[in-house]
Amino acid sequence: MSVLGDLEEEIRSASEAVARAERTAASFPQYPSTFVSLKSIEKYRDRLIEQFEAEIKRTRTLACSYRIEFETGRGPIVQGVAAAIGTFQEIYTTVYHALKNGIRQRAKVGQASIDATRLSIAYTYPGSLGFMLTVDEEPHLFFDSPPSVAMENTLSLLSVRDAEDLDQMVEKVGLPAVRLTQRWASDNAKSGFGADIRWTGASDRVLFARLQPAEVVSLSGMLGQYIAKERVLTVGTLQNVDMFERHFVMMIGDRKITGNFERAITALNPAKIPAVYIVELTVASRVASTDQKDTTYFLESLEEFSPSSPLLNDARFLEKI
Repeated sequence: MSVLGDLEEEIRSASEAVARAERTAASFPQYPSTFVSLKSIEKYRDRLIEQFEAEIKRTRTLACSYRIEFETGRGPIVQGVAAAIGTFQEIYTTVYHALKNGIRQRAKVGQASIDATRLSIAYTYPGSLGFMLTVDEEPHLFFDSPPSVAMENTLSLLSVRDAEDLDQMVEKVGLPAVRLTQRWASDNAKSGFGADIRWTGASDRVLFARLQPAEVVSLSGMLGQYIAKERVLTVGTLQNVDMFERHFVMMIGDRKITGNFERAITALNPAKIPAVYIVELTVASRVASTDQKDTTYFLESLEEFSPSSPLLNDARFLEKI
């Protein structure tokens, strides 16, 4: 086992010993020795944590400190804690995958990206609701390694303040990560949580994002109203065209969509009905909504379907939308 692994085990054992000493002190408050013993074990655990953090710097291990902030006097909700950490992991992995493999609106995250960004709990912080998380990958010699760049963009995504910032992040990391961020913010807002997140490793530089509970509520509200626009390619069967209203009806798989167009179909560039086309669409929808009524479609262009069309290899191509 590595030095870090040994320290993790020792910290967990020391934390268990602290818990036992706390119970003993609470049961026998008349004996001062129980409190002396408790303080001694706490100091030992704190020294181990200091050693762990020093070893992280020495070995250039990538580590993430995630502390959940909440109102004093209100116990944290277990489901909320699980959602906060779990969705944060999903955002990080999705951002990493998009930066490494290119943005795909609904592409499944590959196993290689999952492995490269898997966060493990080294220990929990004493006296607060927080976790020291480490990446299971090999240490990285440079701070601009893919895992750190992905974390930098993840923290930037959690720190957006307006639609202009969001537009820029969509261009960099894609809509799947933005949708996950909306879920993260919504879940944390419901639980009354804030977050203090810090990323270290490979240098003395520290990345961080800190959001008070009220700021998480604001982020959730802003993301909930954000209208996302995607330029996508897909294959569909054109069923009807109204040249006067500039309106079209199309079947994509087993789903019917309707929308508008301007120059995609003209008298000089007519469309066949019914016919199968590779179509380019601008799809606008509220990030927080799954209701198809909140989605609009604009037909940018269409090309008669051919299995040899280079469009089928375009990164924006979707079998279904």
